[in-house]
Amino acid sequence: MFQVSTTGTPANQTADIVFYANAGGNVPGAAVCTKNGETAVVTAGSTTTNLSGGGCVLTAGTYWVGVQVDQNFGTFGQHFWSNRTTQSNAGSVWRNPGNGFNTGCTNFGRQTTCGVGGGASPDFLFRLEGLDDPACTITCPANQVAWTSGTSAVVNYPAPTADASCGTVTCTPPSGSSFAVGTTTVTCSTTAGPTCSFDVIVRRLTLAQSGMINDPLLCIGPGDKSNLTFTLTNTSSVSASFVGTAALTNVVVVAGSASASAPGTALTTPNSVTWSGTLAAGASVTVSYMVQFSDTAPPQSIASVVLTATANGQPVQGNNTISAILNCQGVGPGGIIPATSEASDQKAGSVLVYNIYTSSTDPTRQNTRINITNIHPTRPAFVHLFFVAEGCAVADSYICLTGNQTASFLASDLDPGTTGYLVAVAVNPIGCPTSFNYLVGDEYVKFNSGHAANLGAIAFSQLAGGIEMCDQNSVTATLRFDGISYNRTPAVLALDNVGSRADGNDTLLILNRIGGNLGIGAASLGSLFGIFYDDAENALSFSVTGGCQFRSVLNNNFPRITPRFETFVPAGRTGWLRIYNQTGAIGMTGAAINFNANAASSAGAFNQGHNLHHLTLNNQMSYIIPVFPPSC
Repeated sequence: MFQVSTTGTPANQTADIVFYANAGGNVPGAAVCTKNGETAVVTAGSTTTNLSGGGCVLTAGTYWVGVQVDQNFGTFGQHFWSNRTTQSNAGSVWRNPGNGFNTGCTNFGRQTTCGVGGGASPDFLFRLEGLDDPACTITCPANQVAWTSGTSAVVNYPAPTADASCGTVTCTPPSGSSFAVGTTTVTCSTTAGPTCSFDVIVRRLTLAQSGMINDPLLCIGPGDKSNLTFTLTNTSSVSASFVGTAALTNVVVVAGSASASAPGTALTTPNSVTWSGTLAAGASVTVSYMVQFSDTAPPQSIASVVLTATANGQPVQGNNTISAILNCQGVGPGGIIPATSEASDQKAGSVLVYNIYTSSTDPTRQNTRINITNIHPTRPAFVHLFFVAEGCAVADSYICLTGNQTASFLASDLDPGTTGYLVAVAVNPIGCPTSFNYLVGDEYVKFNSGHAANLGAIAFSQLAGGIEMCDQNSVTATLRFDGISYNRTPAVLALDNVGSRADGNDTLLILNRIGGNLGIGAASLGSLFGIFYDDAENALSFSVTGGCQFRSVLNNNFPRITPRFETFVPAGRTGWLRIYNQTGAIGMTGAAINFNANAASSAGAFNQGHNLHHLTLNNQMSYIIPVFPPSC
């Protein structure tokens, strides 16, 4: 509370209260606390003001106090301090900044020479009421530790704790400053005088990466692989626990490929590699892993790996980034069909399955023309062909295609007198299966019986991030159709429409077992279970046993149902079937070809064929293939 004795017309007004430091010559200097517009209770003989906001906190010293009552001169006249003739300390001062009274005292001067209207006595009468605060106490925070991968770190440290009597607290360097690697002392001072200090310690963990393909002269595209590394080096003088994480965009980790040069734990997800462990002062760790560029990354997109780290649980400031541009020319406008879309005769892949090939002693009547095309604009394709006979014996050959090349050959030229199915596998120059989801194919097949069709090859994509299958020391490689390395295989197949034999239809069903060793013998179908439905939704079950390939026309002998097929599907009626292994433990593909001798004369008679529909999938199938370099 502040109270001064006054003379003047009383009114309830506001007052401006200012405390000044003592300047040379014992006059007011700089203002140290200002309270404008404080409520002033003005009565005859005194003005009382309670300072708001906790008042003014002043450290020990000598001060001046100034009071100016905000009142209208024309209405309430002048305001004067009551004074006395006895002087204590320096004499009172007065100023008239605008010189409205023509005194010339625009700066503070002694009341005895600059006073106006209120008398020339040297002292003013006033009273201050406040608290004598205890001595200022300030406590700094504990030493602060930060980590950086560069040469400095921005550190936001907690403010020191200080008593109200300390006044303003100022720390140098301030919180939020950039601190160089090493130790920097922060000093915090108060207007009351006491200080404290603490250290900001910045330690360094260097982050480095290497291995990303980034050559503008090379064609880089989906499925390509690259061996990457990242290195963490503790350049500080203390041991610490670290976690380094490489986050991948448009590139995925090859499963099981990560290893580390120092003890710790290396973990991978499709889009990240993480190492955690302890590094002593000056120690480092290098993590090696393989990546594949994403199957769905469009041309000219950027693949990047961003390396970040933590030290003792707190972030290490900064990161390290490597990147590459997928500069291979695309196959055309529009979005890429995802490699993860399941096996189909409507997409490109790295493995093609042709459901039937055949030739006979008279290839003019029974033969197959196999067609295969590399749809990549620039890259060559090395394709390992495996001819799987119905009795499971396998013969192989190579065919090589330049970019945008298509090729055709007759079964009678390569594997005469044999019937079975064909598997085409994209490999690299040393014969290892590779990601080359740019193969498409189809076939024209004809039999002595009159059955003929154009069937698309079933394409299986290799998936980015699958397990690496072989290297230059391998003699075999395993193609896993598990939804991780390659698309899954069909488990339940359906033939969606079967015409009646009484209408001249002769439907040939073809089933192929996917799996086994294509070097010494493919796997067989074994026992299969099926359900045959007529067009009135009546159902009958059947079973059949097959080798690597099963072929049969639908008649009274197959499927063995009661009543027999020709009774169950009479003239003018149709049916359909589904077939599978009852355990769901095998993968299959298949096709159906219909021959009707009346096709040229009957409006309802048709020839041709199609691949069977895939109803469910199996993720347990695999092929083992021999590995040796292409001969073309």
